[in-house]
Amino acid sequence: MARYVVFIQGAPRQGKSTAAASLGERGFHVLSLDERYVAFVNDKYVDLAFPALNRFIGPHFDCIAKPGQRNGWYPTILEDWTGWVVESVERIEAESLVCEGYLLTPQIVSKVSDRVAGRGGQVHVVTAQNFRYYDSASGREVTLEDLATHE
Repeated sequence: MARYVVFIQGAPRQGKSTAAASLGERGFHVLSLDERYVAFVNDKYVDLAFPALNRFIGPHFDCIAKPGQRNGWYPTILEDWTGWVVESVERIEAESLVCEGYLLTPQIVSKVSDRVAGRGGQVHVVTAQNFRYYDSASGREVTLEDLATHE
């Protein structure tokens, strides 16, 4: 598991993937939650899958698994999704990891943060907004260079 993890959260089209790609060029392993979600649905919830899912990830998640939704048909899907992502992160052997996506939930951040901290690592949570990046704890604007150098 990575010792330094950057989570990039935010609404669609705000620069999450752009920032992740930039950090990837600086040696970070990139984990796209959009790609993981499609694999998750195709593997665990086949009846919810359809060929164009990769174009409807946000609305699909919001209707099926978004935290706070009442979901009598799939009561454990959010818990299953969290476990799927945490297991994915744990299998990554890179020193630094950037995990980005609209589907990043507080449960995922909390569980991964606990595991990384338990191994002496560091987690940084950033919110993307109009291709600018803000530390989620302080609200302070951060640069990709700050993230790449673990500052």
